[in-house]
Amino acid sequence: MYAGQMVEGGSSDEVIQKPMHPYTQLLVSAAPDPARLNPGDNEKVAAIPARGEIPSLIHSPTGCRFHPRCPHAMDICRQRFPARTEPGNGRWTHCFLYGDGEKSNTAQNAQAQTEAYEH
Repeated sequence: MYAGQMVEGGSSDEVIQKPMHPYTQLLVSAAPDPARLNPGDNEKVAAIPARGEIPSLIHSPTGCRFHPRCPHAMDICRQRFPARTEPGNGRWTHCFLYGDGEKSNTAQNAQAQTEAYEH
């Protein structure tokens, strides 16, 4: 949840190991975790930098409330909150990176985004 809006859901393991929404990715990357050491070189995977200001809950941004801080923000993110997209396996997200309320046909895009996060 970010500023009162649910942004992602699914099993705990899936959400933590393969976060989809940029806010979830930011949270997970900021948490200390020895398991995120790169094999062989003992360097931590870089945390995703937070940008922008935390929004006012009194005067919330339009659209997705995370857009002022999101590295992937698009014009549509500023205009309206994305519908729930369900890429499968009980996962869901409210993010235009994965579609806008579509089921199953966004699975490839979701996989590409989570793979990009992992690398």
